[in-house]
Amino acid sequence: MQYADGQEVRLGDLVDLSSGKGHTAQVLVLVCSGEAVAGIDAREWDYFHDGVLLDDFSGADRLHLTAFGDEHILLARNWTGPRKA
Repeated sequence: MQYADGQEVRLGDLVDLSSGKGHTAQVLVLVCSGEAVAGIDAREWDYFHDGVLLDDFSGADRLHLTAFGDEHILLARNWTGPRKA
């Protein structure tokens, strides 16, 4: 899976979901490969079959996306900031 600019989506990426308006999320699970960040069991989300699972910091909890559009901007790789419980 890739961002609109062609960069590969990776675990731990911090992503702006709103074209720079501050709606951010972190990539937790790469569904197709079954990979997940520490503390997350990717098998719990394999019913989605593809896409990524994000920790949505706006309060929506978990967010599943099957594609990234122009409004989705990679902010940081391997982001280690606080994550919601």
